[in-house]
Amino acid sequence: MSRADISENRTSAERVSPEKMQQIVQAARDLFMSRGFSATSMEAIARAAGIGKATLYANFPRKDDVFGAVVSGESATREDILFGENELDDPIGDALLRFAAAFLDLLLSPTNVAMYRIVSAEANRFPELGHIFYSEGPARVIESLGKYLEKGMKAGKLTAGPPTLVAAQFIGLIRADLQTQAMLGVEENPSPDVRRAVVDSGVAAFLRAYAR
Repeated sequence: MSRADISENRTSAERVSPEKMQQIVQAARDLFMSRGFSATSMEAIARAAGIGKATLYANFPRKDDVFGAVVSGESATREDILFGENELDDPIGDALLRFAAAFLDLLLSPTNVAMYRIVSAEANRFPELGHIFYSEGPARVIESLGKYLEKGMKAGKLTAGPPTLVAAQFIGLIRADLQTQAMLGVEENPSPDVRRAVVDSGVAAFLRAYAR
């Protein structure tokens, strides 16, 4: 058997199916949530996922690559929830209310709060985590919302402005102080009435500034 054949056999053995890849990401997610980033080893991830270390390293050369896959998976789920119903033909206020309510629920979800806490706790020692988390998480949401708002601007429903900046301003209005309270453990699960009041006032303030 040639060296090329050996290499091909090894590569084939190291490839994983989409189902196995999801199993790896889920195992890593559970470990990061329970132990944090620094205390989770690649060996522990491989063991929890039921694969060999060589296979794990072949698909994720570094631990922060695994973390990026975890964040990316969470972000894909967020975008499906946040933007699935926001059609341009709907009244802009109705679409933004739907988005804002879904966004706030996701922002305050135990998983999201835990991810923010992990990154905040590890950022000094692992600054790349902050970049990965932001680019795969908040930045993707802002970019997607910006594209939606830009359509509204072009349709004459919103005053024109830098779409990503306008999207970030809108998210700031919806986040209010609730995320800070959740992160600090002051109030991790505000009531539906509190959430609704924040969403309604945030959307109303945004529309006063940008609606045409």
